[in-house]
Amino acid sequence: MTLTSQHGFNYFNAIDNLLDASHIGFVHSNHVGGYDGRTDSAFLEVQETLWGATSVHTRRQSGKAGQTQFGMPNIFRVRMFPLAPGFPPREVIFWFVPVDDENYQRFFVEAIRMPAEKIETFLAARREVVAKQTFRPKDLAEAVVGGRMRREDVNPETTNIVNFVDDVAQLAQGRIHDRSTEHLGSSDVGMVLVRRIWLRELAALRDQRPLTLWRYDPSLPLVQSDE
Repeated sequence: MTLTSQHGFNYFNAIDNLLDASHIGFVHSNHVGGYDGRTDSAFLEVQETLWGATSVHTRRQSGKAGQTQFGMPNIFRVRMFPLAPGFPPREVIFWFVPVDDENYQRFFVEAIRMPAEKIETFLAARREVVAKQTFRPKDLAEAVVGGRMRREDVNPETTNIVNFVDDVAQLAQGRIHDRSTEHLGSSDVGMVLVRRIWLRELAALRDQRPLTLWRYDPSLPLVQSDE
C-alpha cells in the first residue's frame, strides 16, 4: 500500500536520521521492536554501495544485528517496526521530497509478507488501527517542541507514534539544523557518510564533472535487529 505524510522541518534533518540506527534505542525504545539504548546500544558499520549507502547495526549486549539501505539522493529501504502489537514487520521504501526549506513530504510503500488467507484479516485490523490515528504527527510534534503540550500526554493510539517521536527529535534540532555546533561521535558514521556523498556529488555538479550513476541493487539485504 502507498502512503504519504508531511513534516515541518528541513529535508536534510530527515536524511541525517536515516542511517542513525542508534536513535532507535532512545527515541523508539518503548515501541514494538525497540530496545534500551542505554544498556544495549548499537555499534554501526557503514559503507558506500551501488545505490548509495548501507548500514549494519549490531547491538552491543544482545548481539542482534540489523541492516538498512539508503539510495541516493532521497530513498530509504528498511524492514521496520510492526504497525501495532501482534502485527508482522513491514518492508518499507521511502521517498523524501523537499517542499521548501522548512518542510518536506514523505511518500512510502509498505510490503508485508503473509499467507494469502490472512490478508483480509490483517487489512481489516490495519484499517481499525489507522482509523484511530486522527492527529497528525506533524501538528503534535510542533505543539510539544513549542511547549504547548507534553510528549507524555500524547495518546499513542491516536497518531502514528513512530512518526511523532521522530518528528519531535528532528524538529527540536531546529527547522533548519545549525550543524556548526555539532559534536559528532561513533554513532554518527552513517550520517557522516551520506553527507560526504552528497557533498561530493554536489561538487561534481558544480564543476560540471560526471555524477555517479546510482542503481538499485536487489541483492542488498534488509534485516530488523529484533528478529
